[in-house]
Amino acid sequence: MTLSLFYVIWIARGPLPFQECQIQGVESEGFVKGQICIQQTFLVSVDGDAMWFGVNASLLFLIWTLCMLLIFKGADSSHLSMFFVVAPVICCLTALLIDSLLREPTARGLQLLTTVNWDVLANVQVWYYATIQMFFSTHLGFGNIVTCSGGLYPNSNPLRSAVMYMVCNLLLGLLAVCVVYMWLGELELQGHSVETPQLTEMFVFTVIYDVAVTCMGATNQAWSAIAFITITCAGFATMIILVYSLLVALPLDSLGKWQWWHAAGIVSALGFLLGIPCIVPEDMQLIHILDHYVIGRMVIASTILELVGFAWIYGCKAIYTDFEFILGQKLNPVWKIVWVISPVLFAILEIWSFVSLPLDGVVGKVRDPTWVYTIGWLLYTSMWVIVAAGGMYQVYHQVDYNLAQKLRSALKPSRDWGPMDPTYRHDWVQWRFQNNKTGEKDFTFRRRGTKEYARSVQRTVHTSEPAGTHYKANSSPPSTTYSSRIRNKGPFTIESNGDIEHVCRRASANGTNKAIR
Repeated sequence: MTLSLFYVIWIARGPLPFQECQIQGVESEGFVKGQICIQQTFLVSVDGDAMWFGVNASLLFLIWTLCMLLIFKGADSSHLSMFFVVAPVICCLTALLIDSLLREPTARGLQLLTTVNWDVLANVQVWYYATIQMFFSTHLGFGNIVTCSGGLYPNSNPLRSAVMYMVCNLLLGLLAVCVVYMWLGELELQGHSVETPQLTEMFVFTVIYDVAVTCMGATNQAWSAIAFITITCAGFATMIILVYSLLVALPLDSLGKWQWWHAAGIVSALGFLLGIPCIVPEDMQLIHILDHYVIGRMVIASTILELVGFAWIYGCKAIYTDFEFILGQKLNPVWKIVWVISPVLFAILEIWSFVSLPLDGVVGKVRDPTWVYTIGWLLYTSMWVIVAAGGMYQVYHQVDYNLAQKLRSALKPSRDWGPMDPTYRHDWVQWRFQNNKTGEKDFTFRRRGTKEYARSVQRTVHTSEPAGTHYKANSSPPSTTYSSRIRNKGPFTIESNGDIEHVCRRASANGTNKAIR
C-alpha cells in the first residue's frame, strides 16, 4: 500500500517515477525495469538509503492514520467506509478490463489465461498454494466477517450475507487476474519475459510499471494511476475489515473501559509500530517471511483446529442444529460430511507440503537465504507452542480431581456458550431442549430484529385473531407453534390494531411498571 500510494502521489504531480530506470536494453530475468527500479529505490535497506526508509515510514503512518479515521465511530463508520473504498476498486478494475479488451494484443492475454497445463495438477505446490489463496480470498477479516455476518448485519440473512461476501471477493479477484493476464500478453508481444520475477511479492507492481512504460503510450500516466489507486483502495478495504475484527474480538470489559475510538487508535498505533521493522531490511524480506512461511500455514493450521473443535468435539449434530436455529431453515446433511472430512484433508495437505516442498522457500529459481527461512520456521513453530500452552493452561485451571477429568471438562463448551442476547439465548435453549427431547424443529422462527421476523409476527397475528386481540403476559394465542408459544411467554403484551406494537413491561426498583415501546 505504501508503494502504491507513493506511485499515485508521484504520478499526480508529474510523469511516471524512476525515469532514469527506463533505459532500453537493460534486461535480466523476469520483469526487468519495474523490479530493478523498485529494488534500487523503494526497497533498499535503511542503511543503504535512509531517505527511502523515511518515505516508507511516512506513508505507513499516513495509511494507519486514515484507517483509524475510517473506523473510529464503530460499525456505522466501518460499513460506510467500506462502501467508499470498495466502490472505487470495482470501478477501476472494470475500467482497466475494458481498456485491456479494447487493445489489439488482447487475444494473447486471453490465450495465456485459458491455456491449461494438466500436468501441473500432479504438483503438490499448485494444490498447496491454491488452498492458501482460497483462504485468503474467502476468509475476510480472519474469517470473522463471514462467520459473524449475522451480527454485523443483524437485519439480513446471515447465510446470504456470508455468501455475498465470498462471491464478491472471488469475482473481484478473478477480474484482477483477467486484467493482469491481459497485460502479460502485451508484455510478451513486446518481447518481455513473463517468468516469475525474483521478488514474487512485487509481481503485480512490476507488471503495472512495465506495461505503463512499454505498452500504454501517452495514456500511461492515467492508466497506471488507476491501477495503483485500485491496489490502495483494496488495501484500505482489507485493513478496515482486519482492524474491525480485532476491535470486535477485544474483551468486552476492555471495550467497556475504553471508547471505541480509543481502541481503534491503540490498534492503529500498534499496527504502525509493528510495520516499521518490516520495511527495515531490503527487498521486503520480512514481508516474504510472513507471506511464505507463516501466514498461509497458520491459516490452514487454525482452520484444522477450529473444525476439529466444532465438528469433532462440540459435535456435528450440535453445530448442525445451531445453524438451523440461526438460519430458520433446514440444512443439507452434506454439510456434516464436509465438516468431518475437511480437517483430515487439510492435515494431509499440510503434511504433504512438508514432505514434498523445499523447506528453504524455493519459488521458481530463487532460493531464500538461511536466516530468512530459519526465522520463518521459528515463527511458524512458535504458533504451535502458543496453541499448546493455551491448551495446557485451560486444562490446568479446570476444577476436577484428575488430569483425565480436567481434559474432558476442558473439551466441553463453557457455561457462557450460546447467543449473547438473553431473549435470543432463551429461545436457543428451548430450541435445543425440544429438539433433543422430541426431535421437533420449528422453522417458523425468525431472528429478532430482522424483516422476516416482523413479517412472521404480522402474519401470525392477522391470520390467527381478529384485530384488537390482546395477548397478555404468560399466555399464548391459539394455533401457534411451539416456538411461538415460547416467544409469547414473559412480561410483555402484543397489541394488534392493524399495526403491530411490542410492549415490554419491567418492574423498576420501586415496584412500578415502565413500558418500553
